[in-house]
Amino acid sequence: MRSIKPNLMLGIVFALVAGGASAQDESQRIMREQDQQRNNWYWHQMEQDAASSQQQLPPPPPRPTGEWIKTWGALANGSNGEGGASVGKFSKQEAEADAVLQCKRGGGLDCAPTFSYQNQCVAVTQATATSSRSIERASKLALNDCQKKGRSDCDIVYSACTEPYFKSYN
Repeated sequence: MRSIKPNLMLGIVFALVAGGASAQDESQRIMREQDQQRNNWYWHQMEQDAASSQQQLPPPPPRPTGEWIKTWGALANGSNGEGGASVGKFSKQEAEADAVLQCKRGGGLDCAPTFSYQNQCVAVTQATATSSRSIERASKLALNDCQKKGRSDCDIVYSACTEPYFKSYN
C-alpha cells in the first residue's frame, strides 16, 4: 500500500470538508433540477392529454346561414269571367288579396279568391285548377279533372309555381 504524507492527508480532509458544503449545494441543485424536470413532464402530459381529447371530439355541426320560407300563390275570379293570379307571397291572405287586385286590374267584376296554394305549382284549365309539386304534375292533374267534367276544350290556360324564399341571417 502506498503511504500518504500527513500534509497531503490534511489537504484531502480539508478538501472533503470544504467540498462537503459545495457537494450539499450541488446535491440540492440536482434535486431542484429533477423536480423541475418532473414538473415540466407533468405539464407536458397534461397538454398532450388536452390536445388528444379535443381531437377525439367530433367537430360541431355547421351553423345555418339562413332559412327557407315557403311562399303562397292564389287565384281569383270575377263574375264576368276575368281572373287574377298571385305568386311568391308570404301569407295566404297576402296572396289572395293580390290575386283579387290583379283580377280587378284586368277588368274583373266582383273578384273573389277561388284557389290558394303554398310552396307548390298550379295549373289552370277552363274548368279546374290543380296544384302539385311540379308544373308537369299539376298540368296533368288539371287536364284529367277537366276531361272528367266532360269538357272538350281542356287546355292549360295558366300555370305558375310559388318558389321558397331564402332569408339570410347575415
